[in-house]
Amino acid sequence: MFELDWLDRKAIQQLYGVCKSPFDTVFDWIHREKNEYGETIIQFNTYFFRNDLYWLYENRNNRTRYGDPIALSVGWRGIPSSDIDAFVHIWTWTRDAIYFFKGTQFWRYDNESDQTYTEDAEGKKYPKLISEGFPGVQGPIDTAFYDKRDQNIYFFKGSNGYMIRLGKKKVMLLYT
Repeated sequence: MFELDWLDRKAIQQLYGVCKSPFDTVFDWIHREKNEYGETIIQFNTYFFRNDLYWLYENRNNRTRYGDPIALSVGWRGIPSSDIDAFVHIWTWTRDAIYFFKGTQFWRYDNESDQTYTEDAEGKKYPKLISEGFPGVQGPIDTAFYDKRDQNIYFFKGSNGYMIRLGKKKVMLLYT
């Protein structure tokens, strides 16, 4: 496999320009993964989603993965095939939950099986309405993130910001 080095990539960007259109969502994901020897390792990558494609930025190698972009439907089984609005990863000592949001709905992602859950522990089917899983937050949303420091999920829609404290199921309007 041949790959251009960093200086050559920068020279090509100078010649042809860089990507100028916006991404639908961008997120860092720290997750456990098995290596070729079956050992569990921690991966830290940044993902860029645009329309029906995604790019994986390999932080340890300081570059995008060879062969990207890839179709969302190939790399992320069970989520909508385009236009993802947000990604939230709740990672605490007792919880590891991944959510994708599009329009008025959300999906929970199972990292172990590398696909979305079809139903929750109570047997309710995914996708679910954002307003059901996160009471007080009406979809569609523009973006969201989980802040591990204060254990709050922040949702943004237009000029409004909402905060939900993990486990409280009560929304607080931050600003309008």
